[in-house]
Amino acid sequence: MSAPQPLANSPFTAEERWPRVLVVDDIEDNREILRRRLMAARFEVVTACSGAECLEVLGESPFDIVLLDHMMPGMDGIETLTAIREKWPKTVLPVIMVTARDDDPLIVKAFDIGANDFVAKPFSFPVLAARTRAQLEAAKK
Repeated sequence: MSAPQPLANSPFTAEERWPRVLVVDDIEDNREILRRRLMAARFEVVTACSGAECLEVLGESPFDIVLLDHMMPGMDGIETLTAIREKWPKTVLPVIMVTARDDDPLIVKAFDIGANDFVAKPFSFPVLAARTRAQLEAAKK
């Protein structure tokens, strides 16, 4: 069996592993759709259903990027992002907020706390994948 090949426009060479993505969303269908689409785009994907689970998973193994929903019960995306930034700077662990709520105060707050990017739902998957690859490439520099 041959090694997985990255996409032609991927910043990763054939010898490199697929980037590890942590998808955090309280809605199972959202997690599953993103997981399948990202895997088809040559990403290794792990999912978490809450901010607390996100932090637990991040503490157990390294990831290259986090795609983080905002509107979740318990610890919301802003609280989760704050906790992530207490341990991992944005140059080490990029975080893209992916949420249905896209009002200006939330977007500004997310960037002020340390989000690397912000994508509103519904989104175009090719655009989300491109923004994810761009953040991964920037983190490699």
